[in-house]
Amino acid sequence: MEVFSEVFDSGGKDTKDAAAFLLHQFAAQTGLDSLSSNAGALLLVLSGLGFIKRLDYLDVIDGTFAGGTPELLINESRLGRLDARFADLTNLKLVGTVVDTLVVDDKTRFGEGNIGIGNIEVRTEDNSEVIHGADRVKTYIDEKICAQIASLRSSDHLDYFYKVVRRVIRQVYLREHGGDDDGYFLIQDPKWPAIRDILHRSGRLDVVQNKQAKGVKSSFIRIKRPRDLLDSELPETDKIVQEVILLDV
Repeated sequence: MEVFSEVFDSGGKDTKDAAAFLLHQFAAQTGLDSLSSNAGALLLVLSGLGFIKRLDYLDVIDGTFAGGTPELLINESRLGRLDARFADLTNLKLVGTVVDTLVVDDKTRFGEGNIGIGNIEVRTEDNSEVIHGADRVKTYIDEKICAQIASLRSSDHLDYFYKVVRRVIRQVYLREHGGDDDGYFLIQDPKWPAIRDILHRSGRLDVVQNKQAKGVKSSFIRIKRPRDLLDSELPETDKIVQEVILLDV
């Protein structure tokens, strides 16, 4: 599914049209178990990329958000295993939905709407730990949300910064001119120049000038070691994060 994510991410408007078609087909074919399960898994990937805002009646054995940032309501659904590593779940709301096992890591961010989860598998580089039972899962999520609030105050620029970082993790390069994917549109945001300046001063920005692609010359932007920028415990990351937060002061 991560491979599908890379393909979807570069599709721009075509992907949006395909997402709408797939959602229509899913609604029409929910009686066919194999088709609806496979289509549901693809829809989860698309939701992680921001193309889908609501999903109803999913029945998926194994799904992933592919490290994305879903702004999504999942209604009356059942998910066997859902991979949320590197994903931002702060805007994910589960209503009447059961997730048997949610797979997370230390980069996963949680939200108040993350309910109905039976077990959480916490992955690290060396091993994994499974947290069993609704009460223990709720305690784990509540503690993570409290830690997120304590470490970072609300910041529009910071939310945007993390969207850019997560996009680069998936897409590698962002195209500054002439693009038609969501990565291109992301850096048309008025907040991008200030974020770009901070990354440049920190030595984390790599820009390839005037590269030819699809008949148009454009600068291609890469962020060095983007996964480290999701770890606020790293001193270099913390310094960058504090600069980003100050943009909202």
